[in-house]
Formats: sequence, structure tokens, C-alpha cells
Amino acid sequence: MPGQEFEDQDDDLRTEVRGDENLHDDVVALRVSLDGTRLRMHDEELDGQAAEPGWREAACGVMAQL
Repeated sequence: MPGQEFEDQDDDLRTEVRGDENLHDDVVALRVSLDGTRLRMHDEELDGQAAEPGWREAACGVMAQL
């Protein structure tokens, strides 16, 4: 299942993405914007077994230095 593959790598990917994050010397605040939705998933087959379609949560966020 593609979602599971991402979750299995989640800690490594998060560390890689955050590795280059730095705050500018003049930063006095951070603004965080979060959004999310539910996505309908198609029928899938995982290890020869049918996986029921369902809904999965998807989210995104933006952080700005102020």
C-alpha cells in the first residue's frame, strides 16, 4: 500500500527535510498554517489480498519566519 510505504520511511524523510532548517537572526516570531482534507482511496491489492477502499487524511502546512 503506497501510504504504508511512506509511513515506513517517515522518520528518515522528516530528518532529511528538516536537516537544512535554520532560523534567520532577525526572526521574532513564526507563523504556522495547517490545512487538511480527507481523500477517497481506490480499491488496492496488498500482498495478494484485497484492501478495502476508504478515506485517508491528507495534510499540509507552511511555516513562515517573521
